[in-house]
Amino acid sequence: MASDLDRALRLLGELRGQLLKIPGPTPLKDALQEVDQLAGRVEDEIRGGVRRTRPFLTFQEATEFLNVSHQTLYRLMSEGLPGFRVGKQRAFFPEDLIAWIRSQRG
Repeated sequence: MASDLDRALRLLGELRGQLLKIPGPTPLKDALQEVDQLAGRVEDEIRGGVRRTRPFLTFQEATEFLNVSHQTLYRLMSEGLPGFRVGKQRAFFPEDLIAWIRSQRG
């Protein structure tokens, strides 16, 4: 999947280069800008970016957000890291994680 994405982004870049050679505004340039924005969102989602449609992080997303291992996240939870359950899964609000980290400094 990532290689297809890389190829699509490369082709989009080549197309952008060709369209920019055309003087003045054109409908193609407007369409390219929209496609470019969509491609950026798709790339973020595929590569694990922070773009989400829900307000909380899953356990896996929290490990990536904090840049820690699963074991470290479990340890931090036992030390009071705020989280909650969604069904059988753990979830976290990013702002709660940031606030808890700030409270641990010092």
